[in-house]
Amino acid sequence: MKKRIFPRFENTYKGNLHSHTTRSDGAYDLETVIKAYKEKGYQFLCISDHRRYYISSIKDNEEFIILDGMEGEVGDSCYHIHAIADYNVNVKERYEAESIWPVTDQSPQETINEYRNKGNICIINHPRWTKFEYEELLEPEGYLGIEVYNHNCDRESLTGYATDYWDYLLRKGKKVYGFASDDAHAKDLHCNVKEFFGGWICVSAAGLAQKDIVSSLKTGDFYASNGPEFLSIELEDNTLRVCTSPVKSIAFITWPEHGRNVYDRSGMDVREAEFAVPSGTQYVRIEITDINGKKAWSNPLFF
Repeated sequence: MKKRIFPRFENTYKGNLHSHTTRSDGAYDLETVIKAYKEKGYQFLCISDHRRYYISSIKDNEEFIILDGMEGEVGDSCYHIHAIADYNVNVKERYEAESIWPVTDQSPQETINEYRNKGNICIINHPRWTKFEYEELLEPEGYLGIEVYNHNCDRESLTGYATDYWDYLLRKGKKVYGFASDDAHAKDLHCNVKEFFGGWICVSAAGLAQKDIVSSLKTGDFYASNGPEFLSIELEDNTLRVCTSPVKSIAFITWPEHGRNVYDRSGMDVREAEFAVPSGTQYVRIEITDINGKKAWSNPLFF
């Protein structure tokens, strides 16, 4: 029996979950940042200023929406956790607009618990830039995933990629998703090499509404990218089939068995591949790489 893994819904939407404005330490005001992403063809954006909660007046739209949220911090450390509003759940109390997240002595787990109790999903940001030990991400419970690519960190200090953290968590049985984002702060919108528009996610959702986008984030119906695209992922019996934009390789990454890397020996583009999942496999994720070294990451399939 054939099952379509991605896209699960008819429509997909491109967005960035990690952005900063002059409300915290960003270089551009709110209106400039929103306008820039809309003009670039993004369909949703989370205004995630440090420790300052943003609430949008528009919850759904046919062209562009803002997700409510913030980037909070564990104490005064570099341990940064996204809170993104989930209006699919009923809670007694939510953060109000412009609420300030205080510098406290809360642990990461206490921070995640508070975010969730106030109706948010949680994402742990830029683990390599934060200089995490692997075990530090294994301990907390209740977060949705980690940034496997942070564009600003990559530009700033070559600390943007974190798929090794992701695979460590997946090998340990932690079911977490992989996100890519900009985290742009600099005043470089008009530069050729900029912090903006370098990392994003593409979400398959029932519609362009806050509830729908967040619902699909919770079920992993998205992929992360800094370049190429996944067009379709299907599973038939134990065989995965994937179609992509033109890339130089399509890698099936598994545990505990070795996966498979598909490429053309003459150096031509590849656009599709298949992989028979070995018996005993715990998870498979797909990583594609284009001719410029840009990548996209599917979420893991758990077996």
